[in-house]
Amino acid sequence: MKYKNISNISLLIFFIISCASMKTYYSENKIKNNFKNKDFFLKILILKSNKKVKISSDKLLRIENVNIPPKKEYDIYFQNNQIIIDNNILSSKIIQIYSDNELIKINKKKYRGNLLISIENNNLLFINKLDLESYLYGVLPAEISPGWPDEVLKAQAVAARSFAIYNLNKNKNSLYDLSDCVLSQVYSGYDIENKKTTNAINETKGEVLVYNNEVIQAFFHANSGGKTASSEEVWGGRFDYLKSIDDYYSINEKNYKWNYKIYVKEIEKNLANNKIYTGNIYDIKINNRTESGRIDKLKIYGSNGIFEIKAKDFRNYIGVDKIRSTNFSIQQKNDELFFEGFGWGHGVGLSQEGAKKMAEIGKNYQDILNFYYRGVKLEKIY
Repeated sequence: MKYKNISNISLLIFFIISCASMKTYYSENKIKNNFKNKDFFLKILILKSNKKVKISSDKLLRIENVNIPPKKEYDIYFQNNQIIIDNNILSSKIIQIYSDNELIKINKKKYRGNLLISIENNNLLFINKLDLESYLYGVLPAEISPGWPDEVLKAQAVAARSFAIYNLNKNKNSLYDLSDCVLSQVYSGYDIENKKTTNAINETKGEVLVYNNEVIQAFFHANSGGKTASSEEVWGGRFDYLKSIDDYYSINEKNYKWNYKIYVKEIEKNLANNKIYTGNIYDIKINNRTESGRIDKLKIYGSNGIFEIKAKDFRNYIGVDKIRSTNFSIQQKNDELFFEGFGWGHGVGLSQEGAKKMAEIGKNYQDILNFYYRGVKLEKIY
């Protein structure tokens, strides 16, 4: 009876371990099965226009399921809620243009992949449809300097790939996944491609960051100012891999510290342009700071009353290239305000200049990613 109990306990332990292992196996393979590069495409909004746009290629362009002869150049515009191509009025509200294994030019700017054109709110949307790796070729040199060390470029490639996959099908507009601007990742198409960044993408092909068997939201920014911010303090959503950490690698790098001065009248004007009518501003005070030292809210004292504004909104109203982060102090002298701050960007996730410093002292891209994204695993999904 004694041996029977031991046997049953051993069997139970084996069963629990096996279930845990099988759960991990099936979860990891689910990720890999969901993303097969041969049929995995992104749709990137690259232009919104109600004016005439010229589409061209060095080879013949073809329009899918539309009875218009192939040509090397089309003029496309919007009129009476319809797509017009070379004076041909189309009944379709969405079309796809492609060129056989050739680049497509949109107003002379080159792109890989195909082109979707759709109608939305009296505009034509021009959407670049292409595979993930080709998309990254046009992202990396727009987001980071190709002259930086190879290991930081590879870290950026993995972060950008993870960011794109995380945001796949999560955009409010079902016509496209991401835009080509800073609201997503900056994407500049074929013209900006660089050999060094392309190599970094190819050397990490299919590699993403995973937490609890899910591809992560891999935020990044220019410089943390010496301490990264948690996702919760910046946007309110909690991700355990995006915690606030001391980032000594970013200290004293190029964009570690900044200064900016502005006339009070200009601030009044910028706020009024955003429907915040303070009147004459007498004072601006810091209301409170977050765990990473960034400002949460400001109090603005004006002739029309007291206004409480989120620091990240204030930064957007004045200009994100002027107020480079929400980690700043303010001094007022007569009719001018002087800002002194640290870091550039929202501060969440990977600090690009900190990553550069890590690469310069011999850290590899895995070290960099594990430092800025806590508790993650690097996985190859195709």
